[in-house]
Amino acid sequence: MVGPNDEGALRLLTVTCEAPGQVRSATPGEHFKLPATLLLLLATSILTAACSEQILYEGRLPGDCSDAADNDLDSLFDCNDPGCAGAPACQPIPPNPAFELGPQLECSDPTSGIGRFVEEGIERGLDRMIGVLDGVGGEIAQGGGIAISDIDGDDDLDIVQGPKTLYLNDGTGYFEFHPGPITRTVELITNYMAVADLDGDGLPELIGDWNEEQAIQPRLWRNLGEASFEEVQVIEVPNNSYELANTTVTLGDVDGDGDLDLAYITGGLEAATGGGFPTSIYLYDSGAGRFEHHRDLHYDGDRDISSQIAFFVDHDSDGDQDLYVLNDWRDIGLPSALWRNDGPSAEGELQLVEYGGEVFADLDMIAMGVDSTDLNFDGRLDFCVTDVGPPRCIQSTNNGSYVEVGPSIGLQPLSGSELAFATVGWSLDFADLDNDGWVEVVQPAAPDSTAIEMGYHEFPDVLWRGLPDGNFEDVSTTVGFDSLDDHYGMATGDLNGDGYLDIVTAGPGTTPALYMNSCGEGAWLQIKLHGPAANRQGFGAQVEVDTGERVYLRELHGLRATGQSAPRLHFGLGMLQQVERITVRWPDGELSESYEIGTRRRITVRHSLASDGS
Repeated sequence: MVGPNDEGALRLLTVTCEAPGQVRSATPGEHFKLPATLLLLLATSILTAACSEQILYEGRLPGDCSDAADNDLDSLFDCNDPGCAGAPACQPIPPNPAFELGPQLECSDPTSGIGRFVEEGIERGLDRMIGVLDGVGGEIAQGGGIAISDIDGDDDLDIVQGPKTLYLNDGTGYFEFHPGPITRTVELITNYMAVADLDGDGLPELIGDWNEEQAIQPRLWRNLGEASFEEVQVIEVPNNSYELANTTVTLGDVDGDGDLDLAYITGGLEAATGGGFPTSIYLYDSGAGRFEHHRDLHYDGDRDISSQIAFFVDHDSDGDQDLYVLNDWRDIGLPSALWRNDGPSAEGELQLVEYGGEVFADLDMIAMGVDSTDLNFDGRLDFCVTDVGPPRCIQSTNNGSYVEVGPSIGLQPLSGSELAFATVGWSLDFADLDNDGWVEVVQPAAPDSTAIEMGYHEFPDVLWRGLPDGNFEDVSTTVGFDSLDDHYGMATGDLNGDGYLDIVTAGPGTTPALYMNSCGEGAWLQIKLHGPAANRQGFGAQVEVDTGERVYLRELHGLRATGQSAPRLHFGLGMLQQVERITVRWPDGELSESYEIGTRRRITVRHSLASDGS
């Protein structure tokens, strides 16, 4: 309980009652300062209420049973206190039909700590090698694009490595090879593979590149089921950029019409301008089943960014998909660009405003991979980006701008003789691998052209463990995630359904490496989204998990440069038995919420316009 004291403050009191409405004693505790004009009113009303037979509540304020806390000294949980028996907040919560709860899973043989991985790629069926010529540029081998998704609609996670190689999961994390949409045996260039269900049939389409007569252009393959595909479009790209090696795409609903659009970028430089090529926006025509060129984004007059990583993300949580394009040549060309999506104009035109410099997101670097999470639990997304050297991380501030924090939170590798070449990172994932509630940072590594020119050829993959103080430590050698093979692509996902994320890395000249994660005692939730047909997997949705102590925030992204992780959001939760609230903010603004949910399970959340079926 609370009461006043003579210092003009509010002090916590332990109250003993003589009779209903009569205070016998009050023992002072911690005090909190309040304006003096409020103290007399509080002294009269609150102290009398403390001994009232009618007010036995345990909430933050008298009469409040809604905070799910135990704030007095009788050790009763709110709704077990007699005074809360009739409170609306203490009535059974009816099941939310939008939330389908899977069974709770327990680990029969738990592993503790972060040293929990066993590399089992060959043993589990990942036995096809991508030839060196599949890597862009041959000797620099910038290939190895990889994605995890449910390709055949059976609800487990499969693996796609370029357009020639599918690995279908048998449900237990063992895989069987199937040819992809390109069945020719010739080794040609492939760099990335995006996976997204564009027509809502539960069978995701593939979007990837393939060298055809020296033209590297994105192609769209429709998923016909049973691991078969039909090429439906070769996407025309800007002048001369089809000749460039380092290209990728990103998907998001940039125009707010409900379907997934595409941005195409390249990593080349134009000698005439000293810059790169424009970022090209293609809008999806769901009726025709094709992407149509809409406009090119120019950064600075006739100069543009040379980039090989961009992704759609609602960085300011206003409901629109913004576009972050990160530059690929430090000190050459232009810095990274953050295009703020202001929604349609009065005339219906798409409004994208570049303002990276205003919010200090204009990193000048050699970016090759990116992911987002809320590192400082302020309700805003933060970003880490791989580089030549340690990753660069920017953290949100309360005024909407960013501050760089990477080195200060420990994101530097232990290996490497020179900081500039301590690592060359490619893909990057935030993933809570031990489910302790603190995300790890995972990146594969391999040389880029500059490293090779300077005589650096071997770079170990890196895994930084997340610590409770917000810092990270390099545990790569401890966990055995330090291969020297060239790994340019990486994806994470729970491949055997035990609630713990596994890691797959890929590159030319090797078979994929599959690091299986042992289950443990840590709690977790996995959120699978079922959206409307045009964006069935819910890309661009933001999910919050409120534990009562902190709120975890993630956004569902698709392809990020060379890697696409499973389209299910994973939250490690320590030893929690339940969370207070889960909130899904769909890209169209719809809100789905559920309360008091048990952990250690997978949850499917359905949009109100989701079609029937799984």
